[in-house]
Amino acid sequence: MISLVPRDVLLPRNLRPATPAPGCRGAEWTTLSISESTGQRDTAWRWIKGQATNAAEFGDPTTSARYALCIYDGTGLALELDEIGWSCWKKGKKRTCWKFAGTRGFRYRHVGLDRQRILLIGSDENTAEVEVTNRGAAVTAPALPMVAPVTVQWQTTRTDFCWEATYTSVDITENTTARFKAQTRN
Repeated sequence: MISLVPRDVLLPRNLRPATPAPGCRGAEWTTLSISESTGQRDTAWRWIKGQATNAAEFGDPTTSARYALCIYDGTGLALELDEIGWSCWKKGKKRTCWKFAGTRGFRYRHVGLDRQRILLIGSDENTAEVEVTNRGAAVTAPALPMVAPVTVQWQTTRTDFCWEATYTSVDITENTTARFKAQTRN
């Protein structure tokens, strides 16, 4: 299970665009890895050396910002991890798992059934980072193989910013019913 809060905190899935949002920030280096097996999906996306982003532009996940990782392929919205990193349970109590990463951003770690790790690091010098890892999510519908081009977007509900990477057929190194891997280096 990915979501621990009501879906209407973000735009409902049926109101989200079937195509990527325009104007998202890019990065010098990105990777995407998705694997599906025995009813589980593991997803990892890294956005490294990204366009200048200050920590405030991520929103504040310790109070109200919510996030979605949307993955679009040539057919539309292929996979979405919505409300990722919102809350978790520890010792039977609901609490936030977000921590400040100094003054430059935020870190999230949850080790439940769907293990999640998120890193949001701002920088004024084109070295911003977004890293999202979600392991063990239930597969409700197969997303693989994907149709190029594949666009990944990290979206937030509290600011007008988004971060993205687009992978063409040249960037895709594996694309089967069990695994997808792609990388860009600009």
